[in-house]
Amino acid sequence: MLGEVTELVGHPPTRTESHRRGLRARPVRGRDRIRAAAAARVVTDHGTFGWICDLFVLPQRRGVGLGKALVAAIGDHPDLSDLKRLLRVTADAHGLYTPYGFHALRSPDRWLERNGPTI
Repeated sequence: MLGEVTELVGHPPTRTESHRRGLRARPVRGRDRIRAAAAARVVTDHGTFGWICDLFVLPQRRGVGLGKALVAAIGDHPDLSDLKRLLRVTADAHGLYTPYGFHALRSPDRWLERNGPTI
């Protein structure tokens, strides 16, 4: 699955692997129980802030609710449920997140971003 995720997000395998080592990720296994069918990764300070930086479902496993199950599990996780702010940036999956309380930024004028040379 790492190769497919790498291809999806456009990061080289070494960078993606180092991210996986440094952060907790939870795979969701398919019915065959052998291969991960979906995964999500959250970066948090365990106090006030969290960011769902990755949520991926294998193309052949999409449409059966795995993404919804991951978003629900993130929202229900005891380490994340009391955060003041949980963010997700998405180009096209807003409909997946809005039923779980996600909405457009209330104060986008307060947010800044710094883009690296490859973005």
